[in-house]
Amino acid sequence: MPGKNRKTTIVAVSEADLLAYSSGLLKSYGKSAHGYARRRAVDLKNCGDIEGEAVWQNLAGILEREGNRS
Repeated sequence: MPGKNRKTTIVAVSEADLLAYSSGLLKSYGKSAHGYARRRAVDLKNCGDIEGEAVWQNLAGILEREGNRS
């Protein structure tokens, strides 16, 4: 079974880090940053990286809120 012996590392990502990274994504991807973040979350989920998926889902949520402000 793939990933059976895989060790899990949980990394806490602060809100400040998420905001900083989302700002960089907006600069790099513009209006498509939200979609990019959602696709990245799906890719990570499909690879079994649930923690990574959660981080990218959080980023996508921030990007969505930022997009609704402009």
